[in-house]
Amino acid sequence: MENINTYAARAEKLGFLKLREGVSCIAIDDLMTYREYFDNPLEFLHFLKQREMASLNERIALNDEFDHLGMYIAHNCYSLEIDNAPKGEILCITGYREDLDSYFERVDTPLPQLEKPRQNMPKRFREIIDVLFKSNNSQAVSISSYLLDFSSDARQQLSDDIDKVLKQQARTGRQCALSFSGKGDSICMTYFVLQDELHDAQTDQEMFDYAASILLANGEKDRMMLSFRFDANYVLQSVNARSIDIDQIPPSRIDELKSHGEQMGDFRVVKYKREHGKIGRNQPCPCGSGRKYKKCHGQSNLISS
Repeated sequence: MENINTYAARAEKLGFLKLREGVSCIAIDDLMTYREYFDNPLEFLHFLKQREMASLNERIALNDEFDHLGMYIAHNCYSLEIDNAPKGEILCITGYREDLDSYFERVDTPLPQLEKPRQNMPKRFREIIDVLFKSNNSQAVSISSYLLDFSSDARQQLSDDIDKVLKQQARTGRQCALSFSGKGDSICMTYFVLQDELHDAQTDQEMFDYAASILLANGEKDRMMLSFRFDANYVLQSVNARSIDIDQIPPSRIDELKSHGEQMGDFRVVKYKREHGKIGRNQPCPCGSGRKYKKCHGQSNLISS
């Protein structure tokens, strides 16, 4: 049989094939290569999601399967790269397979082996994805997909924050909560680091209330709540997540939780001023709303320094 890789890489755009909606076309030899490339099936599923989005985008043209993988390694959610191209232009993707070709050309040969081209993934972040794969968590695919959508900076921040909190909680014995906040497509997430030796660990209801307070104070549609459980040696044991929206909050508690969230935001602004001094007008507001300071706490003198 003739090699069909070139056609498979752009099959979704070849109308005469009449593919059903939601069907992706990948040559068998490329699937066998992916079996060797991906160490974690959850990463492969995330790649397939990004590949499908790129394949269905009429403004992106890829003529080789490894260009899909190369784009994924370089840009993760690579269909978004079209946003950087002038309106109406088609983005022709070439050259992203070169590092992959060099790597696979040496596999199982006497030549010195090259390091596998991989996405930027901090050690702690990769640990999270690996633990999800090995777990019996029925939400492993959706949780990993959510996390793998993170940019390199967000992955690094999450990893650094977890390490920082592990050390802080070990020193104080008190549980901390951390959040990502923003507007539009920004990450809206609250996460908790759980350790058995904590003497004031929050209950599930208390963690929900904390995340719901931030959601209401920021006027968000929904917020992801995650928990990472570690053993005494700082080895990750489990990952759990749930999405929170306003419909899950009892109407009788909305005012109470919103007020609590606003108080937490006020406290963060005061703390920032105390530690860093003046806040720039165009700087993200320290309260965590995702708005600029001038359009948030900087609008009035509600917060004193």
